[in-house]
Amino acid sequence: AMNYYHNSEHVQKEAMHFIRNCLQATGSSKGIVLGRNGIEVIVRAMWKLETFSTAQEHGCTILWCLAISNPEAQFSIMSNEGIGAILNGMSKHLSSEKLQYYACGALQTLSSSKSEIQQNMLEIGAFDAIFNSMSEHKYSKSVAEAASIAVKNLLNFASENPLVANVCKMSDRHVQVITRVMKSNKGEAR
Repeated sequence: AMNYYHNSEHVQKEAMHFIRNCLQATGSSKGIVLGRNGIEVIVRAMWKLETFSTAQEHGCTILWCLAISNPEAQFSIMSNEGIGAILNGMSKHLSSEKLQYYACGALQTLSSSKSEIQQNMLEIGAFDAIFNSMSEHKYSKSVAEAASIAVKNLLNFASENPLVANVCKMSDRHVQVITRVMKSNKGEAR
């Protein structure tokens, strides 16, 4: 339906909501979505529906579900500009805590992947996007946890790869954000 009605925003949003619910209800839906170029279709819809926060939330959730324990899906997300779509959604809807949580969750999973994906994340601005999310939602334990793990993964990668280390330098602002998040969550953030 998403391919056939690619010009209908309503169909795109409802289809993404349906796919999200299916993936969260049963893991067997993963194979169906992946087998039908689902990542490409979802990413395309995220770019097209960039002004709709619920569509971005659904897209991030779907990409997160597909990426879990699936290196091929993780690579496909990167290859189809899915990381860029996630970051775009994060920047356009910074005030949406739910979107930031699902986006940081997807980035957390992707940042634990292959070095090629981690490098792509750093090159297109994931490090700063994650910190912007943590700064905006410093009282959200769920955002703090997903974001903190993603930051840790990217810092570990950067420490082993001098070519991208400059993208991942901790500034005073970064330290302040982490400190505020930890204080806001009474030290519960990882």
